[in-house]
Amino acid sequence: MRVLIINTMPFYRNGVTQHILNYFAALKDQIQLDVVGNSMAAPDVAAQITAPAKLTILPNRKRHMVAYVKQLQTLVAAGDYDLIHIHGNSALMLLELLALHRFPAERIIVHNHAILSNYPLLNKVLHKPFLHYVHNAFSSSEAGGKWLYREIPFTIIPNGIDLAKNTYSPEWRATKRAELGLTDEFVLLSIAVATQQKNKAFLLDIFAALHAKLPHSRLIMIGDGPLQTELKEQAKTLNIDEHISWIIETDTPEQFYSVADAFVFPSLYESPGMVAIEAQVSHLPVLASQAVPQVTHLSDQISYLPLTAIQPWVEQLIKINAQVTNRTLLPDKRLQAFDIRVNAQNLVNLYSTIIK
Repeated sequence: MRVLIINTMPFYRNGVTQHILNYFAALKDQIQLDVVGNSMAAPDVAAQITAPAKLTILPNRKRHMVAYVKQLQTLVAAGDYDLIHIHGNSALMLLELLALHRFPAERIIVHNHAILSNYPLLNKVLHKPFLHYVHNAFSSSEAGGKWLYREIPFTIIPNGIDLAKNTYSPEWRATKRAELGLTDEFVLLSIAVATQQKNKAFLLDIFAALHAKLPHSRLIMIGDGPLQTELKEQAKTLNIDEHISWIIETDTPEQFYSVADAFVFPSLYESPGMVAIEAQVSHLPVLASQAVPQVTHLSDQISYLPLTAIQPWVEQLIKINAQVTNRTLLPDKRLQAFDIRVNAQNLVNLYSTIIK
C-alpha cells in the first residue's frame, strides 16, 4: 500500500504536523508513506520523515496557488498512490480536492483538525462545494467533525501519542532542570505557538500575579510565532522577563513535561489540544481554559477554568504548589484511547477498507 499524506499547514511544530509525525513513526514500517508540506519545513521536523519516505515541500498554497496545484498534480501523477490523505482545518481543503480531480475520489480522505477557521467568511463560501466533493471524512474530534461535515458521517481518528515516551522521568527532570539553571523552583510550562488562539498574553498576566505571591516560581515558554516579540515586550513591562525561559522549539517536548510542576493552557479554542493530553500522561497537573474540549478530560490531573479573570488560575496554581503529586504512577487508563500503537493499526485497517 502506498499513501500520500498532504499537510495543508507549514511543516513546522503545530498540531496538524505533530499528528502526521506521530502516525508516520508508527506506520512507516507497515506501509509506504510520502508526505507533502505547504511552503516551508523546519529542519528538525523534516528530519523525522525518514527514507524510503519522501518529503516534498510545495509552494505556498495561498500566495502561489497555481504553482502549488500544478506541482501537486505532477507529484500525484508520478506517484502511483493507492490512497491520498489530506490534513487541514477547514473547507479550504476544497483546493486539494479540486486539484486531485483526476485521482479516484473514493480513495481520497479529508481529515479535519479544527473547530473554527481563521478564514470564517471564505470557509462559509466554500463549505457547500467542499462537502459535495468529500467521500471519506475523518476528524480528530467529534466537535471538529460536526463543525466541518455537518450531516455527513465521519470517522474520528484521535491524535495518537506514544504513552511510554511521555511518561514522567526523574532523570529528565534532573538533567533538564540543571541545563536551565533550575533547582527546586515551582515551574509552569507552556507549549504552543505564539498566536492569538493560544492566548499567551493571558498566561503572562497569570504568571505575573503568581510570581508576586510565589517568588520562586518560573515559567518555560516553548514555541515561536507572530506574537513572540509582542509577548516578550509584555513580559518586560510586567517585570517577569528574567523569570521566563523562552525556547523557540524543541524536538523533545516530553522531557519538559517531567521538568514542570504545572502545565497552563489558556487557549481561546482547541480541537482537541494534544499537549494537554500528553501532560496528563506525565501526571503533570494541567490548568486549561473552559474552551478546551472535554475530550481532554482523561485524568484527575486536569482542571478547566474561565478566561474572565486570572485570579482563579493563580489560586489553583498556589494549591498545586502546596500539594504533593506522585508522578511515578502508571497513566490513567482513560489515556489508553490515545495510544498511538492502537490507533495507528486502526488507521491501517481503515486504509485497507477504503482501497478495496
